Amino acid sequence: MPNTSGPAASTRRQIKAFLAMFGVLALSAATFGQVSGEAAASPPQGWTDTVLPADGTDLVLDEGRGVAYVSLLAPQTVAVVDLATGVLIREIAVPGDPSGMDLGASGDVLYVGLSGTGAVEIIDLVTNDQSTISVTPELSILVWDVLELDANRLLVADGLNPLLLVDMTLNTKTLVGDGSLGVGPTLQRAGAANVLLGTLPSASILQRIDLLDPLLPVVDTASLLDHAERLKVSPDGLTAYTASQVLQTNGFAQIQTIPGAEWLVPTADGARVVAVTATGINVLTSDTFEPIYSDLPSACSSNSGGAPVERVEIESAGSTLYTLKGAQLCADDLMTDPSPLGDANCDGQITVVDVAAVIEASVGLRTTSPICPLADPTSQVSLPAADLSGDEIVTVLDATLLMNCVVGTSNALC
Repeated sequence: MPNTSGPAASTRRQIKAFLAMFGVLALSAATFGQVSGEAAASPPQGWTDTVLPADGTDLVLDEGRGVAYVSLLAPQTVAVVDLATGVLIREIAVPGDPSGMDLGASGDVLYVGLSGTGAVEIIDLVTNDQSTISVTPELSILVWDVLELDANRLLVADGLNPLLLVDMTLNTKTLVGDGSLGVGPTLQRAGAANVLLGTLPSASILQRIDLLDPLLPVVDTASLLDHAERLKVSPDGLTAYTASQVLQTNGFAQIQTIPGAEWLVPTADGARVVAVTATGINVLTSDTFEPIYSDLPSACSSNSGGAPVERVEIESAGSTLYTLKGAQLCADDLMTDPSPLGDANCDGQITVVDVAAVIEASVGLRTTSPICPLADPTSQVSLPAADLSGDEIVTVLDATLLMNCVVGTSNALC
């Protein structure tokens, strides 16, 4: 039997009185129709997708300079793209086919592997000076990736041999990583103590290199993984991600599988994981992998035709996803709440039910949530959707504005 006394009951009577003022209490949601809004990721304001001179092979973000670097095989250049606008600023010529790249910890040096040349190009981003380090005959000419270990040392992989440790101060080159490594490894740092290698689909092997041992041996190996070359690592270095698998860094025990994912990319704060699928983007919590946003369309999804998705990166604030797909560089805004303004209960439509929910939130009967879907639709509202006035709180003013939308009164919001 419903409670008919006390503060909560009194507030509900006030809500009914509020709705009665509009003459809508006895009408169903269908009476008003709905103000619908399709969930969709959208490019950041001011961004236009970049059309590159040729297909790209690797993507590196340089947030300090506000640019992205894309390695382009055909013209043997590194494209420099404005992260805010998508404008191609310039191209840096390199003496070979650029493959994997790494931005040094100082942010002032870009390392570029040169496939077909057997070398690494070092680009000083302050002076624009360039120098070349040969990695043959220790490695083959097919350099796949390069990783800075510190300001003096590089790790270089060609996929045919053990890794090459290059000491730029001592001018030495040493083969490390005991045993044969898979073809075309992707190098990723995993904390201070480890480097992970992910190989091409022909083998799809994941390996862990121990940086604390001077010989840099392979200490863990996992095989038959889902596109290990799409390797990503969590900010704390404890979790590895392949195309659809979540693994522990030490030992590679599987934590979770994300069906349909083609890329899994953790955010810099470690709180979220972005799953890129054939049709779009899903944003998940990193601990329970519950969906925050689902099925957000992206212009660079793999089913949009053309070349496959080569690389995906998220800038440090976690607000923008950059996708390299052939000769196209796309950006998707991950922070915009995809629920339409006014859809307080996240059910994809705006009705009198949302009005009642917003009123309850304004008097403390519901809490606010920053995300959709809601963990508990009976006791929460979506703050971005319910805050029609834009003052970052939910008040009766928001309910009034929302009611105007529902009954068809024209205003700036609907």
